[in-house]
Amino acid sequence: MTDTPSNRTKQASYHPVRVWWDRGRPIAAALGMGLMLANCGGAAGPYNNTTAVEDSGAAAPAPDNTASEPVAITPTAAPSRSYSAAERSMICRAGIAKVMGRDPKTMKATDKGQGITAVQYRRPDDNKLWKSECKLEGNRIVWRGVDSFGNDGPGRWRDRPDDGTLTFDVKGKRITVTETYSDGSVVPETFTF
Repeated sequence: MTDTPSNRTKQASYHPVRVWWDRGRPIAAALGMGLMLANCGGAAGPYNNTTAVEDSGAAAPAPDNTASEPVAITPTAAPSRSYSAAERSMICRAGIAKVMGRDPKTMKATDKGQGITAVQYRRPDDNKLWKSECKLEGNRIVWRGVDSFGNDGPGRWRDRPDDGTLTFDVKGKRITVTETYSDGSVVPETFTF
């Protein structure tokens, strides 16, 4: 059978790599993979903080780690003032209400000491008890879930750069909580106590 375009469709599919592999050449492929893996460990690149330097006997310059450090989106903190336990209770309930999409009036808050306020509410859909803890840092509300998956204890504080930040502004019995997401979007909500 001659190799013409019309005959190629009738022949078994021909692929040069498959023919090369079928002829018993997997060892060459394994060696190629080994070379690729060997280069991953020592090559300079954006993921290993090393700098490729020719062997001139001179010391390598210190790596510039400033670009690889995560940048936190930190709102401007208001001057710190101490809040009473009752004020912290309202602020923390407003913050958890903002994050969870609930009414702060359905929540109970308890002062745990050392600036931490425990907040809990029962979800009406399934009667599940949800617990959180909250602390204030300037005008920022930092929170964590507690026993979210059974009796697993407190979770992590939501204070990482990729976490949304909660800030608050108190004007009498009105508390405005503003959630700023890591993409820069801002969503404020005002609660009246």
